[in-house]
Amino acid sequence: MRSLILYSISVAALLNASCGAENTGGSEICPEGATFCTPGQPYDPNTGPTEKEVVAGPGTGAPFNSMNNGSTGVKTDPNGNVVLDGTGNINNLTSFIWVSQNGNGTISKVDTRTMKQVGAYVTYPGAYADPSRTTVSLGGDAVVANRASNDGNKASATKIAGDKTGCVDRNGNGKIDTYESDQPLTAASPFWWQANQMNSPDECVLWNTKLSVGSYPRAAGFDGKLGTDGSLGTYVYIGEYNTRSVVRLDAKTGELIKRINVGVCPYGLVLDRAGNVWVQNQYDNDATGGGCGGLAKLDVNNNDTVTRYAKPTGVYYDGYGVTADARGYIYLASYGMQRLYRFIPPDPSRPAVPATGYYESVNVGMDLRGVGVDQNNQAFAAVHNGGMAHVDVSAEPPPPPATGNTAPTTTMVLKKLLTSANGVNGVTAGAAIDYDGKVWGVSHNMAYKIDPANNYSVTTWQPPAGTYTYSDMTGYQLRNASRAGVYRNIFSGCGGRTTWKQLSWNISAPPGTQATVRYRGALTVTELQTAPWQGASGISPSPITLPADTRAAFLEVEFVMQTADARITPILSGLSATFTCNEAPA
Repeated sequence: MRSLILYSISVAALLNASCGAENTGGSEICPEGATFCTPGQPYDPNTGPTEKEVVAGPGTGAPFNSMNNGSTGVKTDPNGNVVLDGTGNINNLTSFIWVSQNGNGTISKVDTRTMKQVGAYVTYPGAYADPSRTTVSLGGDAVVANRASNDGNKASATKIAGDKTGCVDRNGNGKIDTYESDQPLTAASPFWWQANQMNSPDECVLWNTKLSVGSYPRAAGFDGKLGTDGSLGTYVYIGEYNTRSVVRLDAKTGELIKRINVGVCPYGLVLDRAGNVWVQNQYDNDATGGGCGGLAKLDVNNNDTVTRYAKPTGVYYDGYGVTADARGYIYLASYGMQRLYRFIPPDPSRPAVPATGYYESVNVGMDLRGVGVDQNNQAFAAVHNGGMAHVDVSAEPPPPPATGNTAPTTTMVLKKLLTSANGVNGVTAGAAIDYDGKVWGVSHNMAYKIDPANNYSVTTWQPPAGTYTYSDMTGYQLRNASRAGVYRNIFSGCGGRTTWKQLSWNISAPPGTQATVRYRGALTVTELQTAPWQGASGISPSPITLPADTRAAFLEVEFVMQTADARITPILSGLSATFTCNEAPA
């Protein structure tokens, strides 16, 4: 049985703790006959094979702190355990928006706080593949669907790493080659993906997957499933408009797993809190939902069963944007009817809802396109002629109608209608929420950030080329709808002499919930932010395996927790790691 020295100290103390003077050795002299130090020389008595243990959680000197840097969407319960915060509380996150530029076949990654481009990428060999719909994973990676309007052979999807830790050193030069500039990416740049290059010269462009020729991909969405290796996103779903199909891709490799006919020409796509894929089509003269139009659900948890729902009773619906909130409600922005619709799907927790679901709508009076909902259940829909509609959707829907599928009244309230007079100009197609609660509108030639809490003030970012995008461009929708929570904890060892050995945790995940754990190590807390994540095994305890030659004075552990039902949550009640101290600094 191994001997453990238990360290139970505060986080602040952990960040300053060491097992002796790293550069000079300890104050004691190594005794004769010792194996793990040099006889007669100063040494640290903690050096040697004895494992030490650092712990965190209830009943220790280092209680869990849900406000640790990088933690979001979690809280501590009365017993000190980490649980999901059902109110959302999306905070402490870096915030980027990915703006597709169909004008030149690139996509820009923009810091929503500094309003500067921090990266730009060509989305297809030879560019000009008409990138449009963008989706962002829980981990910050982006996938963009190339519509290929002018060349159906370019119909495809491309994945880009959200940060450099996810990029791949393909040329083996020991660093990541990627375009990091606030200036436009041009064909003269060495990072421009040429038509004769199989892989992008930008090592953060991870894969490009060909889709059906001429399929006209017009919808995209990451799932919130957590990989066993700790990856945040297992599949990407792409809607092929012309094949009436949804394509499932492996998020890690881009491999095409399955093509599913959904009976609707997917124009927009969103995933709900249970991971179901919802698609809808823009144009259809049949108000009952026949033909190419209507709303459909792909139940990925039930053998990919497809259910089509009739459009609102008696109207030429002309749906456009689609999104979902954390309650499971689906929102559809109507172009022709100038209304925001809310669809209430059948749900066992709402027995009054008919098996066919039902709608309610609020009249905005303007043609609408993209739509997003924030954690406070405030909806924002892009106005086609320039502007943004703010609709309060926080109240629960009215009762189901006695006949038909549309309630005669609505509990949704139009709060504000911004127009071009408010500084949002052009053909505004996209709407998204960033991680500061600001609202973004993307027109054909401009991106707008709107601050609803500051009299709807508007600031702009000028894209290098023409844009056409509406989708979850920030990743906010996925995190909000899935109510994913992240908890991070940093452990300290004995400086550069630390060898991390084993990670242990105690977490319960009731049916309908899931949790994964991953970790990373670095010599300083600052370096942790760019260190690559390593996936832990799904069973505690799990061996800690860091990349070769890693000096890791600090170990950061991350838990990602999810639930399909806001009434239940995973519970993290204990966490520990063991390590040994090498004889001398590495």
